[in-house]
Amino acid sequence: MDIQSSNRPANPQRFTSYSSRSRVSPDGTKKTFSPTLIIVIFSLIILSLGAFFILTSKGKEDSQGEESATSSTTTESTKEEDETDQTQEEEANETIDTSDKEEDGEAEDGASSEDFSQSDQQVGDKSIKAVTIVSLDHKAYDGFLRIVFELDSDEASLVTSNLNTSSNLISLKFKGISSDNSIVSTGNGLDLKGSVVSTIFHEVTSEENTSRYSIGVKKATGFYLHTLSDPTRVVLDIQEQDVENGDSEEFSFSQESQSFEGNAGGNVITISGLSYSNQGSVFRIIFRLGTVGTGSIPAASAQIVDFEGGKAVKLVMSNMSSDWAAQGNYDEDYTDSAVTGMKGSFASNTSTYYIRINGSRDYQLYYRTAPAQLIVDVKR
Repeated sequence: MDIQSSNRPANPQRFTSYSSRSRVSPDGTKKTFSPTLIIVIFSLIILSLGAFFILTSKGKEDSQGEESATSSTTTESTKEEDETDQTQEEEANETIDTSDKEEDGEAEDGASSEDFSQSDQQVGDKSIKAVTIVSLDHKAYDGFLRIVFELDSDEASLVTSNLNTSSNLISLKFKGISSDNSIVSTGNGLDLKGSVVSTIFHEVTSEENTSRYSIGVKKATGFYLHTLSDPTRVVLDIQEQDVENGDSEEFSFSQESQSFEGNAGGNVITISGLSYSNQGSVFRIIFRLGTVGTGSIPAASAQIVDFEGGKAVKLVMSNMSSDWAAQGNYDEDYTDSAVTGMKGSFASNTSTYYIRINGSRDYQLYYRTAPAQLIVDVKR
């Protein structure tokens, strides 16, 4: 093994004796290394290397520990963030849920008590044309029910409203309408519960570029017609009232014949529209009644009969002046498990309807006076 000086001469000496090793320095002096010294030096080198490896290993362990701690901290942080996000989401959902009934005036541009009136009201611009009604929605707040019509235009076309206190109807007329895509098709309506508003009815009209809606209320009440933007909406806020159900002459469900005399003074009853809906346990058909002169409820009878190879509830209403549906030979199929359709006719001041049912079913005939309606419920 050669041991060389870091300042070796041009011609280094090779050492062959293992008892002692020497070299000649540049000044000619011979240097000798003791074996003991060599052992000590090697021992120190080995100890130094050992210490280095130990420190290096310890550093790696500490680094891994820090990374683990960092990872754990990150996980905990992420978990906390997830929990925070979940809490915020739950709070948002709770807000959405509870906003179904908010404090009076807390709705977007909500009506205050002084805004409500029973006077005629209008909004919009008659110069706005070719407007589409995109949707219709309704929502209950403390103190009022809100009905919203969304439009596809930057501004609302002309909309007028008025309250008929004798029939308890709030009428809405939209001008400049090219298309109406609301959930309530023409000649049909929505039956509402738990409100002074009982129905939202989409009227049939012969007026061009016009949509008409009638809002049935259980008693005369104030309303507020206004608009909102982004998107453009026509809003009708209707002031809630403490009202009774208004039902009368209500029979229990059965398959027996049912009838009542009504209170019409002559042939004064009109039917301006009808609606039908699945109410869960029953399928409900509502005939909206009007009057000419005095009287409000027609004489009516119902019974289950054979009809067109199946069964039907035959409904006959007397004291009629006109009937929009029956005079138009109403005939429509329904997609329901209990009621499959209805067919109507009109003759001699009498409206006759055959409500097609799937087998013999219990049904119920009754009327409401506020607003005036004749109703048939069929068990599903």
